[in-house]
Order: sequence, then structure tokens, then C-alpha cells
Amino acid sequence: MRAVAASGREGRRLTDLAAQAGLSKSTTHRILLALSEARLVEQDPVSRLFFSGVGLFLLGTASAARFSIVEIARPSLVRLAEEIGDTVFLSVPVDNDWVCVDRQVGPFPIRTLTVDVGDRGPLGVGSGGLALLAFRTDEEIESTIAANGGRLSSYRHFDPAGLRRFVTATRRQRYAFIDGLLVEGMSAVGVPLCDARGRPVAALSVAAISSRLATGKRRDIVAKLQEHARRIEAQLMALGGAELVTARARDPIWKRGA
Repeated sequence: MRAVAASGREGRRLTDLAAQAGLSKSTTHRILLALSEARLVEQDPVSRLFFSGVGLFLLGTASAARFSIVEIARPSLVRLAEEIGDTVFLSVPVDNDWVCVDRQVGPFPIRTLTVDVGDRGPLGVGSGGLALLAFRTDEEIESTIAANGGRLSSYRHFDPAGLRRFVTATRRQRYAFIDGLLVEGMSAVGVPLCDARGRPVAALSVAAISSRLATGKRRDIVAKLQEHARRIEAQLMALGGAELVTARARDPIWKRGA
């Protein structure tokens, strides 16, 4: 199911799924048939590719009621989308990936809807994914890059060396910025939400046409994202009783600016 879900809209071939799972094609096919009967996986009748099924979405929707960060962050996403005018995303880390768990669309008529709720990608790719990666420890960053390995070759500019440069820049400027590297003419900024140890547990990001994220406007947008990130962290602390603080307060990376 993870292998199928990771393919997003592209789908996966039986052969590729078997290879990734380390199983024979016949065993993999039997498992996929069982998952299909439960509507957790679907197979396109023409391409024969496998995709996540509606049953998986329904399970995710049911569990989302317990996933407090989405509920807590929703008012901030709505307000940010209204104030900024562009699309705002909430992403969380899952293993070595980011997953979009919420999205709010602003009123600006040119919309950048490149990511849907439920979409995922390698940590470091995209502004939210980069914000989630950059403020991990150096050891975790290297482990994540190594684990994602060949997947990064699918994203121009996001090879291991490129990712390390992006991480350095993100730490220096305190936010992630992707300027037309994934979709021509579209840019995005992202900031992390961190726990008491300074570990990123989620990311807020905004995507827009590049002209709307020019230097001056970008500073204002980043300030708004960081303000709401602090607000969400405080709400999580109050709700969970855990000491969740902003990255500026506790994270040595933020303090040393390295």
C-alpha cells in the first residue's frame, strides 16, 4: 500500500511493485487483488497501472478526526489564503516523505494547484518538503537523502548535491524558497512547525506564480507564515500538554544560523 500510494497520480506497474516489495509477481498480484476487493487499491483497466483506492481515502478521512494538527491549523490556513491570496498547504513528514494533509485556495484568479491533499513526495523536494528536511539534524538529513536515493533523479535540480545546497540556503534564510525549479513560472515558500526539541513536525507553505513571490512580497509572506506557525505550535502545546515551542526558541540550528 505504501508503494502504491507513493506513486501518486502516476501509478505503478505490477513488476515495479513486486521488485520494491521483494516479492514474486504472483504473490504481489494476489496481495493487490485482495487490496482491490477492499477498495484500498485500484487498477486502471487500460494502462493496468495500480493506484490508491477510494477505501484508503475513506480510512484516512476517518483517522483524520484524531489528527489534531489538521484541525488546529485549518483556521490559520484559511486566514493565510485570504490575506495572501494564494494557495496555502500544510504538510507533515512520513518516513522519508512529505504528505500534504490540508490545502486552502486563495482568491487570486491564477491558482497553483500542483499538490492535492494526500499527495506525497521525497523530503526536500518542494518548499514544504525542504522546510521539513532542512531543520532536521545533519545526520538525519544525510540518512534521508541516502534513503530516497534514485527517487531524487526524477526531480531536476534536486539531486543529493543540489539538496544539500538548498538545505544550507534554507537554514541561512530561515525559510525554504523554490523559484520555478519544479514548475516553470511558479514559486513557493515554506516554514517549519517544530516541537520542543526543534524537530519539524509539519510545514506551512505557499505556492504562487513567481511574480507574486518577488523579494519584497516574499518577506511579507514569510513573516505571515512564521507568525501562524508560532500560533499553531502554541495551540498544540496547550492541547497536548507537551512542550511545543517555536524553532527560534529552542533549535540550535536556528540560533547558530548554520
